[in-house]
Amino acid sequence: DTVSVSQSAKDFVSVEPGFFSVGNAGGVYPSKVSANVDIKMQLNPSSASEWIRADLGQADSRGDRTLMITVAKNDDVHSREAKIEFVSSGLSAEIGISQNGQDPVLSVTAKNVQSPAAGTSFSVPVTTNLEVTASTPSWITSTRTAEGFTFTVSANTGDDLRTGSVVISNTEFSKSASFKVSQKSPKSLYILAIGNSFSWDAMEYLYQILQELGYKDIFLG
Repeated sequence: DTVSVSQSAKDFVSVEPGFFSVGNAGGVYPSKVSANVDIKMQLNPSSASEWIRADLGQADSRGDRTLMITVAKNDDVHSREAKIEFVSSGLSAEIGISQNGQDPVLSVTAKNVQSPAAGTSFSVPVTTNLEVTASTPSWITSTRTAEGFTFTVSANTGDDLRTGSVVISNTEFSKSASFKVSQKSPKSLYILAIGNSFSWDAMEYLYQILQELGYKDIFLG
């Protein structure tokens, strides 16, 4: 007599490959999903559906399916991660996805700024994809604008010229840009002599006279 013995295959769920490292530009990535049982596909976290689309094809005779993963461009500087999970009655497999963010950018067009003693306001364009703040001396205030920052320099009531640094920075990515602001004092005086050598002779004692009158920053030319 002949005895026939049959044995059913063990239930399984598998994926290949199980991880994708994606650049910030995004793209389309195929993966193979194999299972001999009914499976449920889910995205974790569910909010990742804003940047990941997963299209699972029909199973062939061996239970293999093609999964097409479409990852959108990441316009943020932060990386992001998600998982595509396949589950069935205690069985599971997953595909991990990690996408890079944009390179952090911070540049400022301002060079050294000169302010009159009475004070002034000026705008500085900032090119960045980061959250930035401005650090200023006590006599300068800043206001964030869509294009960059507007700075207001208060009046200098002291006797001396003053200079300070403005630093625009992002601490998370250790990015910064800076420029200097110099402000004349009420005692600053600029005199330009136009003419021949007699003009210089006329200013021979002018510097000393102006100092005796209390001027601190004297520029003769």
